[in-house]
Amino acid sequence: MNDNRLPVAPLHRVTLALRLAGPSGSSLGAEAAHPFSFVLGVASGGMSPFEYALLNKVPGEEVELKITHENRHEIFEYLEPSLDILRGVILPVHLHARVTAVAPAAPREIVQAMASVGGCECGCGCS
Repeated sequence: MNDNRLPVAPLHRVTLALRLAGPSGSSLGAEAAHPFSFVLGVASGGMSPFEYALLNKVPGEEVELKITHENRHEIFEYLEPSLDILRGVILPVHLHARVTAVAPAAPREIVQAMASVGGCECGCGCS
């Protein structure tokens, strides 16, 4: 299988281009997509709904999620504190996440990602 078409799977480094749209589909902020990279599936509690939505997607494919105050933490779980694009945004919004790259994560990357999962400071008790 050609690496540029490798599907998203656990323990892969996934790179996304994130964009926000308002409830009516209108663009929010700059048109440029925000890059976001993480190792999928490293949390001890399993994968988040956001990670499940990305499973088996290949570069070029996109998922869209409606983010509200009520579902924000439930969708992202341990990844939420890392998502700078959501800071200061008035919810609800639609998050468009386009997969730009997928690669198997190196063992060191996996260990570092697992170690960083416990660093949540959102006050929800998820750490």
